[in-house]
Amino acid sequence: MELPALALLSILVLVCYLFEVSSARTRIPSVLLLLGLGMALRPVCATLGWSLPGLARLLPEIGTAGLILIVLEGALELRFSRARAPLIWRSLFLAAVTMALLAVGLAYALTALVGCDFRTGLLNALPFSVISSAVAVPTSRLLGAEDAEFIIYESAFSDILGVLAFNFFLANEVIGSAAVKSFFLQLSWSALLAFGGTMLLAFLISRLRHRVKFGPILALVILLYSVAKHYHLPALLLILVLGLFLANFRKLDRFPRLAFLRPDSLEPEVRRFDELLGELTFVVRIAFFLLFGFLIDFTQLFRTDVLLWAGGTLLAAYALRAGLLRLAGQRLAPVMFVAPRGLITVLLLLQLPPAVRLARVDDALVTQVVIFSALVMMAGTAGAARRTTADSAGHEPA
Repeated sequence: MELPALALLSILVLVCYLFEVSSARTRIPSVLLLLGLGMALRPVCATLGWSLPGLARLLPEIGTAGLILIVLEGALELRFSRARAPLIWRSLFLAAVTMALLAVGLAYALTALVGCDFRTGLLNALPFSVISSAVAVPTSRLLGAEDAEFIIYESAFSDILGVLAFNFFLANEVIGSAAVKSFFLQLSWSALLAFGGTMLLAFLISRLRHRVKFGPILALVILLYSVAKHYHLPALLLILVLGLFLANFRKLDRFPRLAFLRPDSLEPEVRRFDELLGELTFVVRIAFFLLFGFLIDFTQLFRTDVLLWAGGTLLAAYALRAGLLRLAGQRLAPVMFVAPRGLITVLLLLQLPPAVRLARVDDALVTQVVIFSALVMMAGTAGAARRTTADSAGHEPA
């Protein structure tokens, strides 16, 4: 059985790679193909007589690893400069305000329709209010440079702010001044840990000369995340600070006391580290969506009682997004359509304790929202992707 299993895993990785590289031509989001392939694997495994118990327990662990890698990789894309300041503030504003208004609106709808308290409604609504950078960033590469940069910033901010808000409301049953003070104290401790971690990380990257370097460094990053998580600190903020530091290390030249970090030698090493992260993120992302698709009950996709909830959630999300994009002076198409739900939505809902998880927010609703948002993104960006490809071809040297 070992050889067929290894062969099947190898074939799956190669097929998923084809999905990734062909998405520019087919304009089909790879998340749809991965979920479809995961669902198709279920009858294949049944035919081969393979029993795979306990797979559901792996999903949160793979999702957490994916979240760390995605946020770190996204942070490495966030290079700050005066020229980028308007874009950064605009994307931060849209990510924060859209998430907050949509989460509060959905929470009030849940309290009215289901009869839960507001905190419970908010915890169930927040995962649907966060844009998944794991899905948005690959699609952004099919668009123009300006739109792609905006989507990268916005989706990264949405992921980070969404996780921070979710953890805050999950940890505090009563929201008051004491909870807010405790939260900002945790932010301070997390920032201190992040500062120490970034100094150590930069020192190791610039000084290590062994051919095996980035594996131990990545293990250190995950260790720092685990320590922060254990002490109930905003662990994702730590990952964000680490990534932002590496992305903007050139600014260290202004501080002579940090010359021991050798900023000049960091550039090629950070580039190699970014490439490694891209490879690992690809593997973890396909593992997550394949497993999620494998665990999906196919019949749940056609439940009409859930369809109204999924459609209403996405309609509210896109209507609010269109209004705020116009308010911020950002053009609507195709950016308005790139607001997919995905890994972060599933992962946050998996972290909800059973006592807080609403029966209405079930796997069928999550699956429909993820798939329909990907379909909207595919339809809304198809024309833009064609124009971008044509423009690139037109600018190629003869």
